[in-house]
Amino acid sequence: VLAKLRDYIKSSWAKADEAGLPRPLVFEVSQNDWRGACQCDACQAIATAEESEAGPILDFVNYLADAIRDEYPEVFIGTLAYSYTEKLPKTIRPRDNVIIRLCDTRSNQTRPITDPVNSYFHDRILEWSQGAKNLRVWDYAVTYDKPYGMPMPSVHTYPVDYQFYLAHNVRGVFTELEMPLTADMRDFKVWMMCKLLEDPHQDYERLVDTFMNGFYGTAGPLVKRYLRELEAAAEKKPAHLGMGGTLSAYTYLDADFCLRAQSIFDQAEAAVAQDPELLQRVRHARLPIDRATAYTFRRLMGEWTAAGHKPEEMPLDRDAIVARIRQTWLQEIDRRIPEGQRPKAVAEMEEELTRYTALPAYVPLPERFRDLPSGTVFDFTADTARNWKDIVRTVRDEQAESGVTNRLQFPTTIDTDKHPVEKYVLPMPWGVYDTIARKGVISAQIKPEDVPGPGYHWYKLGTCRIGPGDYVYFFWSWIIQVDVGRVYEADAPEQQFEVWARIKFEGPAFPHGAEGQANAICVERVVLVKTQPGQ
Repeated sequence: VLAKLRDYIKSSWAKADEAGLPRPLVFEVSQNDWRGACQCDACQAIATAEESEAGPILDFVNYLADAIRDEYPEVFIGTLAYSYTEKLPKTIRPRDNVIIRLCDTRSNQTRPITDPVNSYFHDRILEWSQGAKNLRVWDYAVTYDKPYGMPMPSVHTYPVDYQFYLAHNVRGVFTELEMPLTADMRDFKVWMMCKLLEDPHQDYERLVDTFMNGFYGTAGPLVKRYLRELEAAAEKKPAHLGMGGTLSAYTYLDADFCLRAQSIFDQAEAAVAQDPELLQRVRHARLPIDRATAYTFRRLMGEWTAAGHKPEEMPLDRDAIVARIRQTWLQEIDRRIPEGQRPKAVAEMEEELTRYTALPAYVPLPERFRDLPSGTVFDFTADTARNWKDIVRTVRDEQAESGVTNRLQFPTTIDTDKHPVEKYVLPMPWGVYDTIARKGVISAQIKPEDVPGPGYHWYKLGTCRIGPGDYVYFFWSWIIQVDVGRVYEADAPEQQFEVWARIKFEGPAFPHGAEGQANAICVERVVLVKTQPGQ
């Protein structure tokens, strides 16, 4: 590695000199992007003594840094403190020519680093600021669970975070905020980052007004009003959105907020209707809430009808919203994507739009739960699940009340050797997992004797508290995960919910399955029922 490092320095400097460019001065030597800490005796001896898996890596990086210091005194070796290496080792400290890039993999992006919910990364900053001369931060401003780019109030955290970094020896910040087409208000967020990184003590409100009025013209005050409504909604229904926030985690994207947000953007578009450039900018700012509205439309309709309204009286028109999404998205592809990459971008857009419109705009609650009190039943249909590697497929099913189901059929389409039917015969485990606390909440098994007959039946997991980052998982493999965190209410954190699922077992490998029928397990939907006092 040392020989290769020296060669990289030498060759890259030669290329830079030939091109008349500055020589690169930071060379990265980091762990891979996985949780694969070395388990050999020598490495684990260091990790144990240092009480951190960063120990073996930093020991190695220090060796490289010492070896090149005299020959290349201006060169730095950069390394990540990431995932399993985020904790400062007990005694090993980085050399002065080593840069530590500490990654924020756990923080709630809707809250600043000083909020108690983000104490983990806050404390890591304090540790490394005392242990590293050169400290930088790798931050995240997007989420990596689909759908990407949902509305997320995070800009207000930037000045607080950057001021904290500056006060604690952080000298550089790298922020992942890719996805130029669909990231949430990316133009605004990138501009605010740049300005606040120049000076995090600037007047925040003045900066917001400068961008809003300068970029959106007369629609600026209305786009700012939307931003404030978004922040207020997240205060009312707090969400935990880290680098892996799923759609269910956006607790504040309810019918009340989406209706207000769409009304504000209607006014914003009207304010700049005569200026095509400003109108397109406003439309692009609107794209995240349009996509969120389309993604959650069936749930929004459920909330609308649960409040006593008729489906046909819903003020939002899903088809009109989808049409606006397509128009805006296509225009942004032409503006931002190189010509050769545009067909792929269009195909990705069409795949998402098909997901919006493949199912009815309104699906009533399951018959079993329709007579329960309004606001106590939360329905999660098959299309809202996350299916790992598409081993489970979301398909149409006439026997499903909602019309669609998640079907695990054997042999599976991929990884057949890892997912044979023998590993899925009953009893079938399922449960609730808390992604924030990183522990199970409740679990159970569906045994052969629990299946009353062919077709779909309701199965009750149990009753438990549900947190903002919880999901219901199925099978030993957990390859179906249904995010249910949106039922969490910050002012009632101990609220209990019954957890139900409607499941069908088919084929001779399962009870009551018919010969000649394909072996399959189908999970149509998950329902959570809020328990009442004394229930």
